[in-house]
This record gives sequence, structure tokens and C-alpha cells, in this order.
Amino acid sequence: MFAFRLLLRPAIVLGILSVGILAVGHADADADAQDWSSVPIINHNVYQAVNPNGTSAYPAGGFPVRLRGVVLNNNLDWLNAAPAFTETYTPGFLGGQAEFFVQSVNLDGTPWDPDPLAPYSDFGGTAVWMGQNYGNLPWINDHPGKSYTNAQWLAELDRLGYNYVGRTTSAVQPGDLIEVRARVGLNYAGKRNINEAHNNAPTNDFEIVVLQPNFGLPTAAPIALADLKTTANEFIWDAARQTGGEFYQMTRVELRNVRLAEGQPWGKNTWTNVIDPAGRTLSIYLGLNDSFLTSVAPDGLFDVTGILDQNSSTGQGGYRLLVMNAADVMLAGDANRDGMVSGADFERLVAGWGQSVAKGNLTLGDFNADGVVSGADFETLVANWGKGSGGLSGSAPAMPVPEPAAALLLFAGVLGAVAAAVRRRAGGALKGIGLGLLVAGLALAAHPSQAGTLSFVEVDNSAALGPGYVTSDMTFQTASNWLSGQLLVALSQGSIYQNAFNSGDGPPSAALIGLAPAAAFDTFVAPGAFDSTKTLLVPGGAVDLGGSPTKQFNTSGINITWGPGEGISGNLLLGRFTLSNDANGTWKARVGNAGDGAIFQDGLIVNGQFAPVPEPAALFSALSALAFGGLMLRRRPQRATHFPPRE
Repeated sequence: MFAFRLLLRPAIVLGILSVGILAVGHADADADAQDWSSVPIINHNVYQAVNPNGTSAYPAGGFPVRLRGVVLNNNLDWLNAAPAFTETYTPGFLGGQAEFFVQSVNLDGTPWDPDPLAPYSDFGGTAVWMGQNYGNLPWINDHPGKSYTNAQWLAELDRLGYNYVGRTTSAVQPGDLIEVRARVGLNYAGKRNINEAHNNAPTNDFEIVVLQPNFGLPTAAPIALADLKTTANEFIWDAARQTGGEFYQMTRVELRNVRLAEGQPWGKNTWTNVIDPAGRTLSIYLGLNDSFLTSVAPDGLFDVTGILDQNSSTGQGGYRLLVMNAADVMLAGDANRDGMVSGADFERLVAGWGQSVAKGNLTLGDFNADGVVSGADFETLVANWGKGSGGLSGSAPAMPVPEPAAALLLFAGVLGAVAAAVRRRAGGALKGIGLGLLVAGLALAAHPSQAGTLSFVEVDNSAALGPGYVTSDMTFQTASNWLSGQLLVALSQGSIYQNAFNSGDGPPSAALIGLAPAAAFDTFVAPGAFDSTKTLLVPGGAVDLGGSPTKQFNTSGINITWGPGEGISGNLLLGRFTLSNDANGTWKARVGNAGDGAIFQDGLIVNGQFAPVPEPAALFSALSALAFGGLMLRRRPQRATHFPPRE
């Protein structure tokens, strides 16, 4: 016969009397032999302390002990508790297993605060595990002596409140606040568990006391794979447990902005791998819950909530995420968690645009949990824009690599000198084959090899605007979906053309161009094509380029971020920019796509043209082409112009 009782404070007895349980020891053991009131209650971070080499720093003689926290899981979603006793010694076969993950929570101001005079300072959590056939473990090799029969095993599950199929009494539930009372415990795979030390003797029993049912699950901490791994995809190991997986170990986390790695499986009771946009990977387990039977693998960026576990032979690294229910897999970019990525989510992004915010704050659009609302968050939203489930599949983008700008001054000097010489020799007009080589020099110096190619292409505007303006199309050639563009233009002289009839940020309509042909050469950003009917998203300024969060798009400067409302690839039009032919200054651009991460470019604006900064490797070729172009211009000043004349 087993007794059940509650450990209650009088103020809350009536509210929870019917559902709390206390499991006491074996029927033949005196559960009150241990005076638990005299046993210290310690923090989980103390129990889980580690040495620099990854071994447990908790003293072996530190028992008995008590810990308090909230249960994170239904044990049936993680391990199979069904009894499976073996009649003979079967090496390694444990039969039924059961495990709770218990996370520390702030108990300040509650009846369960173990030290009301001290503020809450705990973190982390502890696994509480037991198995049936301990005697089958090779290092124990005492079966059936150290094992439980099927009847004994079910009695143990009843005693401790673990769930099993066919249980007729209340089990401990996720969200219950419990106290674990341990007589022994072992270190396992990088963490110290509460267990029976693989021995079914009553003197090794632990006990579980429900302090308050339905206390509530702790909020999952938003994290990115960058919190767990380096850019080299190595686990961050911190013996002080202030960073990396050690800090989050045995707690509920929400992993942001990952996708299923290529070729990985999905389904109930499945180990799989996810990858982030920088190429970091993590193993995740999809549990035994039947919700995974009908769950469809996410086909793009998603967020996933689970328990951060550790399984490392060295005790260093080896972190993994245990996902207990398919409902814990959510669309990345879905700020309000309504199951779709839409205007309401975009509005939250705009509200936080360019700001440093609390890590993972979805209300302000920090979708990737890096504490800053920027282009990476916008690209997450665009990647899943309009979707009600899933996103895009495939390999993760590479890390954003800003292009070098060290050659800017040298290139500017050479360009200026050549341009001045050309204008003196050619009467102020860039003409002939030499101009073609001049432009070729710019191309050579730009960015010769990108998985996605960003270019500024001059467009003849003479029929509508006449002399005095230079129009350039910002184009992007990409084989994968384009996600966002950013542009920062700062002029030291000259101006930016803004057509009075096209007041928005996007392309003019065909009807407007029919009435006012000059509107075709207005300055605008585009959703990948010259199409005023496509959705264009503009959250604010070019914050990844050093611009302010507030958009600027007028005659004196450009500071803008934009993106498409749908996935689009190919040879894309990202914008059209018309500048006066005396405009000089600088420009910076950032373009992101699903296949290649972010591409950064910058350069000069010279007489209304966008001139890219040379890459060091291409600088020699560029200077050669520029010099030869100048020579050809001097020798052949009357050849046909490459661009329309701008007098």
C-alpha cells in the first residue's frame, strides 16, 4: 500500500488539495526515516557546477539534498516507461525508463522561497531519472538482483508520479512546482542527475513532492545558435556556466531562426539536425508525442521550443534540443504567434527597427534573438512573408562578409585624375572606346565573384529628362530568393531627382508614366521588378549600414531598407536612382538573399554615377584599364559615346 500526501502552506491548501501528491518510499521502507526538514535546499546551479575539464564539481558526499523547480515535460514524450523486465541478464537493456526535467524558477515572494532573505540567484535545471533493469548494465551485472520486476517498476512509477500508459491515478504534470529529495545522484554525460545510482535498494530512493500543481511553465528563453556555438560551428564551453550551453542546460529555450538541414528526417521519435543562416548546426529530437505523426516538416526558417539537454562523453559541449510536441515548432518571423507572417508582424518589426532591444523581443521584431532589430530580422520576415506554415528549405546561407573598403582613397584619386584628364582632352564629354575601358575598369575593381551579383547599370533618360541627370538601375542577379536591400546615399554636392507625380517609395504605375513620361526615371526602390502592383515592404532606414532607423528618401539623401512581399529570384530590379550630373558623394549597399547571406558593397558617387570600391585583388587590373582608357580617350576623342552625353 502506498500513501500520498501534499506538502502545503495553509494559505493554498484549498486551491490545490485534490491534485498534489507526495510519493513515499517502498512499501517495506520507512519513508519518514529521513528527516527531510533538516536537509538543505540547494540551487540547481550549485548541483550542476563543473570543473574546467567538464567533470562534476559537486561533492560526492553532498547528499541527501533537496532541490525545487518546475517540471518541464510529460515523461512519456521523452522516454518509453512501459515495463519490460527480462528473465535473464541482457547486457545494456534497461527496459522501462522515466525522466523529468526540472528547471529552477524564481520563488521570491512565494510560500516556497527557501531563503526569503536572499534574492533569487539560481539558473539551470536538473534531470530526474530512473530505469527498470539496472542489473543489465554491464558495469552493474546483477540481474535480477538490482532490477525491478514489471510489478515493482509500475509501483515505483506510481510512487514518484511518473506517467505511464494505463495509469489510473494523477501523475506529475508539466508546470507543476516540485521538490526533489535525493539520497544519491550520479554525473552523466556532462550533467549531474537525480537518480538511484543504478541500484534498486530503498536506501537509494529519491522522492518527489508536489508543492504547487499548475505553477506554470517558465517562459522559454529566446536563443540563437550563436549563443551555443562559435562561427566555426564548435560548442561554446564555459566552465563558469555564464555563457553557452552550460548556462541554458536543462532549461526551456526557444531556438530562433533555423531551418531543417538538407536531407534531414522529420517525424515522431526522430533525431534530426537544424542549421542557422551562418552554417551552425544542432541536433534536435522530436519526441514520442503523437502530434509528430501528422506534423509536416517545416520547409524554411522556423523557431522551435524545447529543453536544452547535454550528452557529452567529455562533459564539454554535446548540447542538443529535446522537442516534446509538434506545437512547439513555429514560423520564424511570426511575432504575434498567430500562425502566419503578415502585416501585424511587419508592424512590430517597424516599431523596433534599428533599436537595441531585450534579447528575442518579438514585440519589437527581434526575430533572430541577437538583441538588435536590423536587416537580418527583416530578411527572416520576408523569407516567410504571407506563409501560414513553414518557409524555405535547403542549405543555410553563408555568413555575411562585408567587402573591403581600404582601397577607397587610392581608387578615388586615380578615378578623379583620369576623369579630369579625360575631360580636358575630350572637351568635357566622356567619349569613345576609352570610356568603355573606363567603365570596364570600374567593373574589374568592383566585386568579380559573388554568388549573387549586385550592379548599378546606367539607363538612357535623355528622351524624358534631357541633359543634367544620370539614371542608374540597381540590379541583383541571384539564383535563390532575394530577401532585402539597403541603400545609404550621402551627397557632398548635387541632388537626387524626385518626380512630383510619384510620391511613394515604389515604382510608378504604367498609367502615371503615360501621363508623365519623366516619372519613369523617378528615384524609387522596387520589389524585384518594375511593377507597381507587387507588395513592397519598407521598415525604415539602412541600419546595417550605419544609417538611422528613420527612413530618408528625398532630394538630399537616401537611407532606406526594403524588400519584396514574395519570394523572387533571377535578374532583379531593386531600384532606380536618378542623380544630377554634378552629384558627388558616397554610397553603401547591403543585399541579402536566401542562398548567400548578405552582400555588402560601397563606393563613390562621381558626377551622378555609382562607382564601386575596388577589391584589392582587382585593383591592379582596374588601374591598368583606367589608364589605358584615358590614353584611348586622348587619341580618339570623336568616337561614339557609350552613355548619353551629359553636358
